[in-house]
Amino acid sequence: MRFSSCTSILLATACLLPFTPALADTTINGAIEVESSYATSYDKNTSSNISVAAVELAIDSQLSDDVFTHLLFLHEENKTPLGVDEATITLRNLVGKDTELVVGQFFVALGKLESYMVSDPLTLQLAETNEGAAQVSAPLGPLSGTIYAFQGKSGVIDQQHDNINKFGLRLEYSDDNLETGVHYISSFADTNGMHEAIENFDGDPDNNSLAALQHSVAGAGVYVDYHNNAFSLVAEYIGALKKFNANDLGISNRGAQPAAHQLELSYFFGKHTFAVGHQGTIDAHAVSLPKSRWMAAASTKAKADTTLALELAHDTDYRVSEGGTGKTALGITGQIQVTF
Repeated sequence: MRFSSCTSILLATACLLPFTPALADTTINGAIEVESSYATSYDKNTSSNISVAAVELAIDSQLSDDVFTHLLFLHEENKTPLGVDEATITLRNLVGKDTELVVGQFFVALGKLESYMVSDPLTLQLAETNEGAAQVSAPLGPLSGTIYAFQGKSGVIDQQHDNINKFGLRLEYSDDNLETGVHYISSFADTNGMHEAIENFDGDPDNNSLAALQHSVAGAGVYVDYHNNAFSLVAEYIGALKKFNANDLGISNRGAQPAAHQLELSYFFGKHTFAVGHQGTIDAHAVSLPKSRWMAAASTKAKADTTLALELAHDTDYRVSEGGTGKTALGITGQIQVTF
């Protein structure tokens, strides 16, 4: 791994923060994930690897009762080069009592997108959205509401798109055992999973087709998460609210309407967790996601800061008529995660 001089300076500065009296409320946390994998592809080719799957370093500061900062550096193999993944300022009670304003670069409030598996859920791979944005959250009786705005990278052909004209909403309910919510984003093309799919769909990644869509497509979803000390049950659906133009993103000679869903049951036995689940997608072949995925995973806390995990995943590709192979694939992944 190679670090730029700027990143090296930031990391060196971060290491000195705990020794600075003026920043006594600053904390540094991190994680390193090393994975070993074996996979059989749709074409029955096999591969295996050992890799540093992810490295995280987070610096969080509380500057006063109502002012907080957050900085997250992230590296993910073959996905995210080392750099700033999140950088935010949080101001509480600024726009009203019990409100929270977050500004900066962060993952906006779209979906639950969580799992006890080793791999990211398909819902996250399709819909997580990291943008420079402003987001306000506030209690609404027994509920909580969130609204956010951002510029995004997508645009409709012959329309100006370099303005803050994208937005989203989320409404949630939570108590000691239940979390549930509904959410909406005005431009589903601006999720991380959709960016590359749309840019590459016409075969020319340099064509900037994301900024010249035939029409805008919104997205929405719903999730339910019930949990207690013995088990957790998560169900989630998220997707586009209408079809994209077939020239922007298509499947089977029609416009695609990508979506993903997840159902996962996890049991907790002291330091051990066992999870089983099914995940699937609709019209997401162009996003390089499987049509169906059955999964099982087991993990254990070997030490207070060390987790060992093993995951088995069985994928089914889209049919040939949808651009896929109609075949199946198998993946086995072992992971060691150390947090500090």
